[in-house]
Amino acid sequence: MLLVLSSLVLMLVMARGTFAQSFEISWSGGYGSGNGDFAASGGGGTFTLTSAINGAQAGDSFSLLGPGGYGGNDNALLFPGTPGLLDSAGFSIVAGGVDYNIYYSGGTYYECSSSVDGPCETTAGTVLTSFNVTPSPEPSTILLFLSGFGVLLILAGRKVTA
Repeated sequence: MLLVLSSLVLMLVMARGTFAQSFEISWSGGYGSGNGDFAASGGGGTFTLTSAINGAQAGDSFSLLGPGGYGGNDNALLFPGTPGLLDSAGFSIVAGGVDYNIYYSGGTYYECSSSVDGPCETTAGTVLTSFNVTPSPEPSTILLFLSGFGVLLILAGRKVTA
């Protein structure tokens, strides 16, 4: 019984980190293909990108710019499971000394480049041929799942031996 209670307390403590998410985002057709893993915060279907864990744009590694960094970005409120996974402000990265903004407008995904488009507006940029967002579970979420599964295995083992 003590083992079960301590496992439940451990799961409750670890559940606090489940509101943060990570997403793998990839795109192509703009100014070179890009992809990366991003940390995000939020919940209920709406997430805001908070940092780039790793990624590359046209072969150059990138970092996430803060809100308002380029093109009026708000670091992409993501709406997983709906058309238009980004809002019209999108998210911005810097790679190889060039700022890029990836955004959604009028049913189409676009990418602006500071070296080509200058200021990024909803009429600027190049149309992306693909844009994909894949949620990735956080390590704490995986650990929470494994802890719960372990408790179930222990309880199932006790019933067999009893």
